[in-house]
Amino acid sequence: MKYHERLEQAGDLTGSTNVADEYLWAIERLDDVVTKYPEDGWRLVMELFMLARSDYQLACLASGALEDLLARHGRDLIDRVEQTASMNARFRETLAAVWQNAIADDVWASIKRVVGSPGAA
Repeated sequence: MKYHERLEQAGDLTGSTNVADEYLWAIERLDDVVTKYPEDGWRLVMELFMLARSDYQLACLASGALEDLLARHGRDLIDRVEQTASMNARFRETLAAVWQNAIADDVWASIKRVVGSPGAA
């Protein structure tokens, strides 16, 4: 089974702790890549985005890896994020599900602007 398939399966689990534990390594590896390697993290997030088959998977990506990537490396990646969102409505919708959390205010303002949020800077 490929990495993204295991990650998707882990993201689809609801309530079964024993099964979720089996796939915890995939979530930990994703976090490691997003935290330490922004370029690889961006590519991996985009690959998972393209492979997502459900709104639930996109929501998990938005509230997890994408949000973490933007919190840690948003200033380095915001140009690509804006470009991708301007060309891809599905990505723009996924980006709209990200919460500010630890994302820098200037990066957050750019995100809100590109997703078309009312009251965005």
